[in-house]
Amino acid sequence: MLDDLSIGDKIRFYRIMTEAEDIALGVYEGDTEQDDHTDAFRHAYWNALLTQEFGADWPTEYGSKHEGRPDNAAVREAMDLHNNEIGRTIALQNPDADPEELQQLVKDAVARGDTVVIDQGHELSFSDDVKVGDTVDSDVFNENPRFLPGSPLPDDKPSPK
Repeated sequence: MLDDLSIGDKIRFYRIMTEAEDIALGVYEGDTEQDDHTDAFRHAYWNALLTQEFGADWPTEYGSKHEGRPDNAAVREAMDLHNNEIGRTIALQNPDADPEELQQLVKDAVARGDTVVIDQGHELSFSDDVKVGDTVDSDVFNENPRFLPGSPLPDDKPSPK
């Protein structure tokens, strides 16, 4: 889909992506930037900005294709798709919001539990139900991308029967 964008749209897309990444860094102390509150914020804010720039249809389709990669863990895909939708909804409900207002609206959504994170049990949880810094160790999914919640990790020993 990126290949179909004009050079100007590609520049705008890249600017939005890097802004979302830069702003998300440091918003939540103790986060590792993957599967946590920072990641939830980044996805929602990124999609809010993309929606303001390109409308809701293009970011919806792009996000679905981007998150549906075969190397993306199912729980991580579900988290990102949900948080992307929250961001698009925020943008549609606040079409005249400037970036600072969008940032605050997204922070409020994370605090309220509108977004989701992956808890230490490898399950999706609303962001207000998990303390910042108490999310899953992202290496679980980086090392085992098709890991499903509730499954033993490859180095876990099954419990005796």
